[in-house]
Amino acid sequence: MIFGKNIRFNPDAIPGTAHQKARDRSRTKARFKSRRSLPFRLLVIASLFLIASFSASFSASAQTETFRARLSPMPTTPQTVNEITGGGEVILTLIGNTLTIEGSFEEMSSTAIAAHVHNAPPARLGPVVHTLKITDAIAGEITAQLQLSDDQVAELKANNFYIQIHSMNNPSGELRGWVFLRSHFQ
Repeated sequence: MIFGKNIRFNPDAIPGTAHQKARDRSRTKARFKSRRSLPFRLLVIASLFLIASFSASFSASAQTETFRARLSPMPTTPQTVNEITGGGEVILTLIGNTLTIEGSFEEMSSTAIAAHVHNAPPARLGPVVHTLKITDAIAGEITAQLQLSDDQVAELKANNFYIQIHSMNNPSGELRGWVFLRSHFQ
């Protein structure tokens, strides 16, 4: 008894005690239970659905597609039939509108002087669309990273691109290969 008043000891009233902490935890649990109501659950489900939709559309738009061109001698005139030699392979990777080109060639009849991507359906000749980096030798590497327009991406997917390497002795073209989805070769 303090100053004539009957005061009872209440352990919950002392901050930091085990009783106070247990009471705070039960209040927190009650607060979380109220958040688990039906509207809150629907909001969480809708949010998760939107996130999944956006990530699926993003991954679909940035899908990687791999193409291949098998380079082989392709005479452009009757006189070059017996002159041209060599071969090679080029792998093309399309991510969005960015086309990465990596390949090699070998055993050409003379030094390579240029390489291009042309636009035409298989077995037809077409205009130059892009110039590629090439090793100036009878064997070497082909590389490029190109930004394609939407129309060019559609042409690539329709098998309307080919790669041609021009040489010193055959400036009109010595090696040629049409670009197809890599799965066509498996």
